[in-house]
Amino acid sequence: MSRSRSIHLTLHIHKDPAAMAERAAHYLTACCEEAISQRGIFTLALSGGKTPLPLFRLLAGSDWAERLPWEKIVLYWGDERCVGPDDPESNYGMARHELLSHVPITWYYRMKGEDDPVHAALAYENMLKEHFRLAPGLIAFFSVWGRMGIRRLFSPVNKESRKRNAL
Repeated sequence: MSRSRSIHLTLHIHKDPAAMAERAAHYLTACCEEAISQRGIFTLALSGGKTPLPLFRLLAGSDWAERLPWEKIVLYWGDERCVGPDDPESNYGMARHELLSHVPITWYYRMKGEDDPVHAALAYENMLKEHFRLAPGLIAFFSVWGRMGIRRLFSPVNKESRKRNAL
């Protein structure tokens, strides 16, 4: 028996990337607070590309970096390129340079793009399966479109959907 559920999406249009990043930071903070109050931890999957740069830079600044409980945030990546972390095309490398090296976060997990692509993808998939078996539920996935847009999908993962969908 399958259950359907509706998802409510809201479109926000902002005058520039800085305004979009500010709105996203406020929204991220609210989601983080809610998740931590309910589960004690906030799990976030980042997308790649250049669009999240304004958000990463905003969160890395002292004003925002001090607002978030980084010790209770776990980061994953929704996509990565098959390059090393120092390659300009690495999504993890960009996040490390623009955000991770500026905040006291210790829980983040990346696919090792510098390794053999098949082995790296399988290792990352297995790690994700293990992590979500131990602590079910992806709290937030940030994905982006275009120069000035951000799309958010917040989707708790349940046992039924994990069995049905391979990573």
